[in-house]
Amino acid sequence: MSTQGATILEPFHQSLGHAIQWYDILQVKIEKNVEAIMQECQDTTASLCTNILVQHCPACFRGQKFGHLLDNGGDIHIAMDGNFYHCHCHSASDCPLFYDPVYFLPKTQVNDIGQRIDSAHNHYNLLVPDEAIDQCKTSYEAADSKKQKVAMDSFDDTGIMALICHHVIPLFFANINTPSKQQKYSVALIEHLFSLIPFEANVVILYDVGCVLAQSLLKYDILHPNLISCIWFATTAMHAYGHEWACQLVYNPCIIQGLGLSDGKGMERLWSRFIRLIGIKHSSSHQHCIWLIHRHATSVAKEMVNDLGDWLRH
Repeated sequence: MSTQGATILEPFHQSLGHAIQWYDILQVKIEKNVEAIMQECQDTTASLCTNILVQHCPACFRGQKFGHLLDNGGDIHIAMDGNFYHCHCHSASDCPLFYDPVYFLPKTQVNDIGQRIDSAHNHYNLLVPDEAIDQCKTSYEAADSKKQKVAMDSFDDTGIMALICHHVIPLFFANINTPSKQQKYSVALIEHLFSLIPFEANVVILYDVGCVLAQSLLKYDILHPNLISCIWFATTAMHAYGHEWACQLVYNPCIIQGLGLSDGKGMERLWSRFIRLIGIKHSSSHQHCIWLIHRHATSVAKEMVNDLGDWLRH
């Protein structure tokens, strides 16, 4: 049907891109129905983590035993980072919702976390002096909300925040619609992950300003204390030596016992696979941008799951 409601007699005169898009949506719907049927037939006790995480990375989330001490490396290693190149122009058109992206966190969920952070005032004991953390905070633009990375009057979405597993497989995304990587995006991703794993699971999180986020969570009543006790933060190896020495003693992944070769560099490798979408996203509709990122992330994840055997060889 055309925009006027009339039947299109020659549909091949329409955009091939729209045809591919709707064909993909139908294909995804069939895949979801097949997965739902298979899930009903599977043993519900096969995994302690939710099915969506097991599908993303069976190597990380298919396990039966959780609760390994953080001093010994914990149970799960993840990394997260934001990318401000994946922005969306105000002037680009939008369209009705046509796709349900399981990778993206709802905007309301992220905003609720932001309101909780704004209203948090209770203080706790800190691992690193405030002076050292303040130096780290001002050293990185990602931690300083006063430094605008993009012109807010030109873009409605200024980037995306991603969460990946130890095997560089994308788990979840959050749209950034503020001038910088405010803590609500990272906290929302963390809380969402913990809602899908066993309560006794211990998680190591690598983040370029992980020291700043860890300090905030210890200082303010943002997350439940039981959840915070299951988290150990580390900075990514690429950024670690730009931090203060007092900070490195606690958060440098090369110093922390039990982290092995986990360094957080997988985020850069993931972003390199999304470069081709940057130009397209600027002028596409908002919903189309989400669809592009989601489908590309699905393709990347499937490819990397198929290559998990290489991790065993090396």
